[in-house]
Amino acid sequence: MWPIIAALISSILGFGAGIFSTSIVNTSPPGTTPTPTPYFRACYNPQPDIKITLKWPDNFQSLSDNRVTLNPDLFAGKVPNKFNSLKDIDKDGIFDCKKYSMNSNTTDALVPNLERTFIQVRTDLRIASCKTDEFAGPFAEGLCPGIEDDPDGYILARHRGQCYWAENWYADLRKIAEVNINGQIKEIFWNPFSHNVGCNYEQDKNCDPGDGKNMNLKDFIYVLTKRDAFDPDSNAGCPALWDAGSTNENACSHYFDVYLAEDVYLAAAQAPPTNDPNNPYYFIKNILENCKEQSHYTPVPDSILDIPPSFIRHPFLPASLGSSPQADKINPLNQIQRTNYNYYIWSKPKIFKADSTNLVKITEDQRPLDICPPTGSKNACFDPLGTIEFRNEEGFAVIFRVYSQVTAPQTFYLQESTDSTKAHVYMITQKELPQSDKHNPTLQLKSMEFISQNQWTWATPWCKPAIYLYPETPTTLTVKLTLDGRLTESDPSYDERKGWNIIAYPDGKLFSSNDQRPLTKDQFYPYLYYEADIQGVDIPKKGWVWPAGEIDSRLSSILSQIGFNQQEITDFMNYWLPRLKGKPYYFVTLIPPDQINQKEKLEFSVAPDSLIRVRVVFEGLDAPISINPPEKIEKFTRRGFVAADWGGTILGKSCSDISVK
Repeated sequence: MWPIIAALISSILGFGAGIFSTSIVNTSPPGTTPTPTPYFRACYNPQPDIKITLKWPDNFQSLSDNRVTLNPDLFAGKVPNKFNSLKDIDKDGIFDCKKYSMNSNTTDALVPNLERTFIQVRTDLRIASCKTDEFAGPFAEGLCPGIEDDPDGYILARHRGQCYWAENWYADLRKIAEVNINGQIKEIFWNPFSHNVGCNYEQDKNCDPGDGKNMNLKDFIYVLTKRDAFDPDSNAGCPALWDAGSTNENACSHYFDVYLAEDVYLAAAQAPPTNDPNNPYYFIKNILENCKEQSHYTPVPDSILDIPPSFIRHPFLPASLGSSPQADKINPLNQIQRTNYNYYIWSKPKIFKADSTNLVKITEDQRPLDICPPTGSKNACFDPLGTIEFRNEEGFAVIFRVYSQVTAPQTFYLQESTDSTKAHVYMITQKELPQSDKHNPTLQLKSMEFISQNQWTWATPWCKPAIYLYPETPTTLTVKLTLDGRLTESDPSYDERKGWNIIAYPDGKLFSSNDQRPLTKDQFYPYLYYEADIQGVDIPKKGWVWPAGEIDSRLSSILSQIGFNQQEITDFMNYWLPRLKGKPYYFVTLIPPDQINQKEKLEFSVAPDSLIRVRVVFEGLDAPISINPPEKIEKFTRRGFVAADWGGTILGKSCSDISVK
């Protein structure tokens, strides 16, 4: 039987840098260096006012097992329609969910009822469907790893309703409760561990939960918001993958809002700093508050330009060829490698397709690989699959050994045969990227695709959105922001409850009553300024590639077509051009207005007649490339009360980590 799969790794759970305080950081006065914003987006964002209260035992019994109707081909006849989480697997007299998720060490005889409140710390977390106890739905492409090897249904039913840890019992995010919120039933999922708990939570490590004493995620719950592949309209045809990251952006996914127990949140806020991984607050103080989520895209060049390449086209041998060696393929060299090849590749024809499955590099791993013995446990070690070779510029072969492991069966490690100190980590993708027939150092890159460096979820900092207001008469109004993310800077100061309270004048001058000072000439603002970390933005693949020296004239013309006036364009260029000095060329694109309005919603107490918005994305390039321009540019007409709002971002940069001379 396929081994019980290891835990959800912390990077997939998506916890990142963050602080307990949610106060606004005010921008520095004009002309000074602003407070640096992080290179990475904080993806731990506590919202103490957004709460869910679980009641014991009410929310843990007579629960609906929707898997039977959601995915009948897998679950019908193998699981009941109802279940409960009132289990005492370790037989200590205390129900396991009461002990761990409700944090109670009392029996029901002593305390039959109790409550625990949780606060929201993360929204719209994406997790591979295969890492939940529901797996991927009937409209997925293929089955989650392990199901084919489960004739008795053990994997299918093993963890639902359980809050107990034992060896190899910590793999999936499992449903344990339900709660009624405003007449809507919310399904509550739970998992006790992130995968690297046993190696002091080091992000790049991949290890088991050690002795199981430090259940670092036991005080979190996951509230299901949506699923893929359970009806024809929810991403039908998505691949059912275990190691599904941003390289497989269409993979079947579950989406959750994450909540942390309020008592733990408050206690951790008061806890002193600690460097002891065994301290109960170490995970929150040192990992949850300080781990980070990358917020940039990386252009993937033609695959032949690097050794090993960023993109490897169709590297897997088809099963029909057996072990017949082929150029540019991963070739097993002995019987052990052929057995491993069959286990990881040939026995999974719905996942690995020789004519369409590719590999894309996501990172490098500097730790030594623990190679699996021919027999025995394989949960943490690496199985050899064979070797693959690439030709360098001189035509010599550079050989790499290829490994995978049962805890990450769709991730592959390439290690140069002469260097065991570094492994190149790849994930599978069905995306096809351009490929050159030969390497010629004088050729410029001909094409580009964007691959997100982090896995599953990312955000990008929007730098200096500036909101201009031109009412026809002096107007008192409020302007509020609703962000899919976090506000990091504002000028004038932004009130979290009330927004900006301002007086706007026809010439564009603004006075902020938030300042609570007498009106003077120096207190007028030319616009409302803010910076924000926005999550889940889709970067268009169409745009323009311009030499850095031509951005001013070319982009000014486009901004004018959109509807911005000369002063607004001048302000935009004065802010951005000094920041575009690091590369000779730039890929430039525009975020569609409907996505801007969705991610950065503006609410006016006095509605403008015209609202003009743009977000410009810049990506530095070392060489020009050919790319298709946008099919159309949205244009706006200025009439009546006009509100104009521009902003942008440099992919791979935070708003203020560039030194402006």
